[in-house]
Parts: sequence; C-alpha cells; structure tokens
Amino acid sequence: RGSDQPTKLGEVSVNIEGVDAPVWFRGKIDRVDVLGDRVLVRDFKTGSTRNYRIQDGYTVGNGRALQLPVYVEAVRNAHQHAEVAATYCFPLEQKPLLEARPYDAKEGIGEFHTTLKRIVVAARSGIFPATPDGDAEHGNCKFCDFKRLCPARRRQMWERKARNDDRVQPFNQLGGKAALRTNDDSN
Repeated sequence: RGSDQPTKLGEVSVNIEGVDAPVWFRGKIDRVDVLGDRVLVRDFKTGSTRNYRIQDGYTVGNGRALQLPVYVEAVRNAHQHAEVAATYCFPLEQKPLLEARPYDAKEGIGEFHTTLKRIVVAARSGIFPATPDGDAEHGNCKFCDFKRLCPARRRQMWERKARNDDRVQPFNQLGGKAALRTNDDSN
C-alpha cells in the first residue's frame, strides 16, 4: 500500500544514551510503501544526485545526511514489527534508484545515534561553529546570506582556529573541520 501524498511525520523523538532528554524532530515523508512486514521510505529529490552518491562524503556520520534515519525512526513508531528501509529517489534522473545511497536501518542506527549525540552535546555547550567548505558558489557558503562579507582566506583562518580551540573538538569528531566565530576573527 503506497501513498502519493506526503506522510505526516508529525513529531518524533529519538532517545540517545548519554543524553538526558529526547531529541525531537518534525516533518513530512514523501512516500511510505507498506509491503507486508516490510516498509520502504522514499524521499524524492529533484536536484542533482551529486551529494547523495555512495562514494561522496555526505553521510550520517558527519551529520550531513540525517533525513532518512529520522524518517526510519518515525516509521518504526507506526510499524514496530516491520523491517524498515529508506532511500533517496531521483525521478528526473535516468536511473532514479540505482545511483542513490540507501540508508541501512539495521547497520546505521548506531552511527545515527552517535552523530546525534555529538551534535546535541556541541549545541548544548553553545558550540555552533562556522563550517565553510568549497567557495562562495559551492558547499555550505553557497547558502549563506553573508558570504560576500567573509574574507577570501576564510577557510584557512577557520582551520587555524579549529586546531587551536579545544571547545570545537567534539564537533570536529563529525569529520569536518570547524572553528568558532569569535571577536578576534580579524587576524
């Protein structure tokens, strides 16, 4: 039984060992197919497959691909005894499913919880580091309203600060380099 209408995720919480309160999420799932004791969650993307291919560094472990694990957690609440799988789909591509990286719900749950814990611990500590990647036209900076105000050497400046600022080390465990924006960013 499939649905062409987005499935309301509503609010779903994820309990993480070592974190004193659940982490809450809210959203909608594009498609949920119930096939007996199996459930397939599909998230449709109309853009490029570039960031979603298996070989790219866009992973749950570095905190950049948390959407499918959150959807799996929500679906598990409604289908507790079902085997749940999730994938991104690219209907505008010639091979809409074959190029996408599926999320392995059984294998990935530990990595998902570890990643969420790192993010929550950093956020609760007040750590919201700038994480530039690419240039002003690519990566995180592409979406920043203030990219034109940043110096051309912003990446090198932030990498230097990341090495010298112990406060960002838990965040750096996500696999990216980060640095805190401080009042002395002019040097």
